[in-house]
Amino acid sequence: MKEQFKIICLLYFLAFGLAVTGHAQKKKEKLKEPKPKETHLLQNEVLDEFGEISLYNSFVPSLNGDSIRYFPNGEKLQGWKEDVYSSGKALHKGFYKNGQLEMFKNFWENAKTERVMAVIDSNQTNLEVYFENGNQKRQVNYFKGKIKRYSEFFPNNLLKITEEYDPKSGLLVKKKTWHNNGQIASELILQDQKSKKYKLTTYHQNGKLAESGFQYPAKDGQGFTRSGNWTIQDSLGKKKTKTFSPSK
Repeated sequence: MKEQFKIICLLYFLAFGLAVTGHAQKKKEKLKEPKPKETHLLQNEVLDEFGEISLYNSFVPSLNGDSIRYFPNGEKLQGWKEDVYSSGKALHKGFYKNGQLEMFKNFWENAKTERVMAVIDSNQTNLEVYFENGNQKRQVNYFKGKIKRYSEFFPNNLLKITEEYDPKSGLLVKKKTWHNNGQIASELILQDQKSKKYKLTTYHQNGKLAESGFQYPAKDGQGFTRSGNWTIQDSLGKKKTKTFSPSK
């Protein structure tokens, strides 16, 4: 009888020990791989002053972001994370490593893409931004946190601005702008990197030359200062020359 009682007690404590161990293991696994809660927001709550969803850029080191995103338990976010609007539609899908983004996609509430960001390598990052109608708004290539190439579009999907920068100095090398009818509006090209001499050519909406001449960055850092002889022409083709000083 005593032997049977010992066996029963042994089985009871063995079962209790397994239950406690299993509970501890589940708790340990839960801490190891926590599941973050999704964020439920309205679209107007996530838009910045420019009407874009840029709040996640702060989690991208290559875009000079230094914010860290955490799990509810305090651990740095790892792996894929999805945030949703209050309607249940996707707002953000991103891949996090140590709390910072390596790639992500944001969405308008109509399910169209708002922006896509991907880290190409340790130096380069690509960012594409879209209007709510799905047309492309902006495309940017970053090199070590600085803009290398930049393109901006009108809502009708026609090019508005393109810029190219020297990856080492960050100096603007070339810039082109367009009128909303597709005609080129201006072209700015760096002529001499040491003196920072640029040639600017502008055009009327009918495609005819408007102005052409050389200029230098202003000493106060605001815009450019024209220099030397400039050709100025009205939309009908009537030309004149204007001299700006000091010439360099």
